[in-house]
Amino acid sequence: MPRRMFACPNCGEPWPADLANRLMPGRCPSCRAEARLHVFPALFRSESTGAEGESAALDGESTCFYHAGKRATVICEGCGAFMCPLCDVELAGRHVCPRCIERGQVPEARETMIPPHTRLDQIAGSLGLLSLLTFFMCFPGIILGPLAVGFGIASLARPRGPVPYVRWGAAGGIIGGSVATLLAIVWMLFFFSAFTAAP
Repeated sequence: MPRRMFACPNCGEPWPADLANRLMPGRCPSCRAEARLHVFPALFRSESTGAEGESAALDGESTCFYHAGKRATVICEGCGAFMCPLCDVELAGRHVCPRCIERGQVPEARETMIPPHTRLDQIAGSLGLLSLLTFFMCFPGIILGPLAVGFGIASLARPRGPVPYVRWGAAGGIIGGSVATLLAIVWMLFFFSAFTAAP
């Protein structure tokens, strides 16, 4: 570990780097105050430079479409653009450029880059419609209505992901579920009053 020095939070005197990132607090050599020093481990690593793309060696060689000064090593299988090693993205055995991935021209990219997800908006819309269709049966409407409202609220509260969602599905679930729940309650009250009022 390099011998870097940091300032003590109590007295401002130098704090040796070998006291950093310990589980137990260390003592300042000057004021003897107890303190912990947490530093990113990358601070102690030596600096290294990454490899750059290859430069164009001859005037007759093809260059990268995105970096004019770099020699092209591969052709994009999506659009046919020449690419340097910096731009080459190997995806499912194909060499494609970042622009093709961004435009959605590579179906494999969608499958590998978008995680599996549950469409709460579609569930909410379906449950809202189903609860409206079954409210007269009382019990399915009472169960499906609140479920539709819950899925609709969860869909609206969920952070936006890479897949677009349907707002009307969530709103339909909330509205349909609320209406179906109220109708089912009214329907149950009507039956209850009808049966209790009969002689």
